[in-house]
Amino acid sequence: MKYLRTDMLTAMPLILSSIFLSQAAAETGTPPSVAPSSDQTATNKASTSDAGSKKEAPITFEADNLVYDHDNDIVTVNGKVHAVQNETRLSADELQWDRKADKVTATGHVIIIQEDGTISYSDKADLDPHLKDGVIQNILLVMQNGSRMAANKATRVNDVTTLDMAAYTPCRVINDEGCPKTPLWRISAVKIIRDPNKEKVVFKSPRLDVLGHTILKLPNFSYPDQNSTMSSGLLIPHIQRSKMNGFEFSVPYYFRLAPDRDLTLTPYIFTKADPGLGAKYRQLFSKGFFQIEGMLTRSTPLPAESQNPTLADSNAHSKMRGYINTNGKFQIDPKWSLTGSIRLTTDKTFLRRYDFAWDDRLRSTLNLERITDNSYFSVAGWVIQGLRPTDHSGTQPMALPIIDWRMRMPDPWLGGEFSFQANSMNLTRITGQDTQRAFASAEWNLRKYTPLGQRVTFTALLRQDLYHSSGNALTSELYRGSSGWQQRGIAAGAVDVSWPFAGEAFGGNQVLTPRVQIVTSPHVRNLSIPDEDSRSIDLQDTNLFSINRFPGYDRWEDGTRVTYGGEYTFHRPMFSFYGNVGQSMRIITEDEIFPQGTGFNRRFSDYVGRATLSYGSFFKLTERIRLDRKTLAIRRQEVNATIGSKRTYLMVGYLQLSRDIDTQLEPDLGNYRELRLGGRIQISHYWSIFGSTTVDMTTKKDQRANQQQADLYNNTNSSLLSDGFQPVRHRLGIEYDDNCLTLGVTWRRDYSTVGDSRRGNSFMLRFALKNMNS
Repeated sequence: MKYLRTDMLTAMPLILSSIFLSQAAAETGTPPSVAPSSDQTATNKASTSDAGSKKEAPITFEADNLVYDHDNDIVTVNGKVHAVQNETRLSADELQWDRKADKVTATGHVIIIQEDGTISYSDKADLDPHLKDGVIQNILLVMQNGSRMAANKATRVNDVTTLDMAAYTPCRVINDEGCPKTPLWRISAVKIIRDPNKEKVVFKSPRLDVLGHTILKLPNFSYPDQNSTMSSGLLIPHIQRSKMNGFEFSVPYYFRLAPDRDLTLTPYIFTKADPGLGAKYRQLFSKGFFQIEGMLTRSTPLPAESQNPTLADSNAHSKMRGYINTNGKFQIDPKWSLTGSIRLTTDKTFLRRYDFAWDDRLRSTLNLERITDNSYFSVAGWVIQGLRPTDHSGTQPMALPIIDWRMRMPDPWLGGEFSFQANSMNLTRITGQDTQRAFASAEWNLRKYTPLGQRVTFTALLRQDLYHSSGNALTSELYRGSSGWQQRGIAAGAVDVSWPFAGEAFGGNQVLTPRVQIVTSPHVRNLSIPDEDSRSIDLQDTNLFSINRFPGYDRWEDGTRVTYGGEYTFHRPMFSFYGNVGQSMRIITEDEIFPQGTGFNRRFSDYVGRATLSYGSFFKLTERIRLDRKTLAIRRQEVNATIGSKRTYLMVGYLQLSRDIDTQLEPDLGNYRELRLGGRIQISHYWSIFGSTTVDMTTKKDQRANQQQADLYNNTNSSLLSDGFQPVRHRLGIEYDDNCLTLGVTWRRDYSTVGDSRRGNSFMLRFALKNMNS
């Protein structure tokens, strides 16, 4: 028992006698024969407790005064009363304990804090001795999430609270000056039943009030209780309008099947298309998770290859369409894990038309891995579904299996670190080239520091490759290789030296690090080897100092080269800058395996660099650039900038590719310019405007440089070429967001037509009542 602010010398005999007599009465069944007088208690502060309960912890009282009515067996405490039973706390002006009726009555500024953090305010409460069940008049409930319930009367039995003539709102009920205000919205009901055992709140005969006026009568409904992590019920509805589908309305319904699994069903209704049904199932296991989602409907797909397809096309007919997306991971034990995903759709335009995704290809994967401190083992596979108009299903590759093993020796050999790798891949196509590959490699690295502070890294590598391919004639000459069995041996050595210089400058710290690298590798039979994973070659600052600057394994950069450059770092409070620049020179050149425009295809490479400037979290600018080795013309440029706060900000992205690559060889790598803008402006405390745009900035000059446009511009029809400002997609919206409501309208315009995914406007309405959804 705890005694606060009590004159212990005068109150202790009173407290001990009260407890003793209470215990005696409970044991003998007779009322106590001695009770304190009102005069005695009026001048002292006292506390008491119920020691008779065996199943519940005793109730501890704290008050300024205590009076015991011997005749009626009633204990009354008043003056800053506080009572505690388990995790339930009560405070009031006066508390009366009727021991015969087994009832506790609290009056005057009654505040009850329940175990779940819910706080109730009232003028009077009739409770059981455990302060749990009872009846409370004129109650206000405040939940942990800030929501409020008010009622004329509340009855609580077995943790279930029933509120009569009640109202619910999560909105603010006082303004910034502390004065009462009408909530933006509330739900009034004849009864509100809060059942924490079922983790839901039920509304009987509800209606929606906005700014104090009833605007809509609602059917009986329920929503998850604040302590519910998951509970069945309706989710936020989705309203949208598009050119092909008309108005779209969907209302997901969430089913909590068990604590470890759930299901969400989403019916879709369209005014210009047949309805559809979406589903999402999730399940947790002791060692992993699994989820699958998809949508199914019936409509008429149009060929993605046609410029302006119509329903009148002879091949256009209605059919079942949909998609499936599933993924999961299982940690079999601390070392072994299994991950996988499946992404499939019935046709190329379904995801775009129904606004699920704008991917140009879908990738399904499966991977079994074993990871330890010094080793890695993987058996994987993947398959690709191409969604671009030029993709043909028969030419899309499928890789199964891909086996990869790596080992790092924990103890140094010859002063350095040894690592080994073995890899194999089987890649097949329905129509096209099939390739099988296997290789084994060993790599040794030694890092040393000189007395002057230079860091010197020595690298040696040996690798043996074995390939087999068939159907090579269906692949372009640069990538096909020689059919049948082919082998290749690779050896390489490198020395990399960097020398950092550090010091103070401009109130901060700076580090300047020159770097030079020499790599040598004997000639290898590159062009006799089929190239499946090394085609997207492009010189950047990230691969400038790599031993092999080709991505993947199928191409190897042989010969001897020197790479040189440097980096600079500056830091001071709230400000930082990082930059690097470099170039390479090939001393010995072999077969021309670098396509024109990649930055590698001459003795001297192009210049590459990167710069990052930031000011706290308010501003950040990153630029990556590649400049022509002779003219310093921009061959590749990427700019990304962010400025502003979390509430008001602007994001800018710019991409320029001016590489003059043979687009008949690589259609995706032609000259291209793109501008991306996005941002949000907080125009008031709750209102904001947001938007984004993507603009194709490719000029006529850029397109004429693309060899794939040769036939087009030779016809002298320049109107078919881009004018340097071709919108791709715009989005603009306005949103209201406060503690109880989210309301927003978004307009989007798409400027491209792919099959039945047509250019045009789309509108989306978002409306969500806070704390009313699971």
